[in-house]
Amino acid sequence: MMSNNSTTRAIAVEITHNHTGALSGVALIVPSERYVLLRADGEKRPIERTLTADVWREIDAWIEAGDGGLPARPAPLSSVVASALLEGAQPVTANRFASIPLSVPEGELARLAERLLRELPGRRRSVG
Repeated sequence: MMSNNSTTRAIAVEITHNHTGALSGVALIVPSERYVLLRADGEKRPIERTLTADVWREIDAWIEAGDGGLPARPAPLSSVVASALLEGAQPVTANRFASIPLSVPEGELARLAERLLRELPGRRRSVG
């Protein structure tokens, strides 16, 4: 749990359908809190996702590798993790498009994440 007004970061990802390239969703991943908020295409409200420890280990390794390779564009998340985010059988790819520093009062992460997710430029293609 975050302490009062602690600073952390959220990783924003776009989830696209492999065959069409259409946007399937936008997610905010807050690794330090093991928190994911997803807005799937066509859904009116974002939903929180609960991920397994194995999926979180993959996300942590992906973030570390992506950070280490900057300024190069980070590789996409594995298809297993991307599918876990969307909870669907469709073949999808999740690409990081932003790392956002957050200063969040205790107990306010969900509200801030929802507001941020509504405002992300990644929604520009169709989510919402």
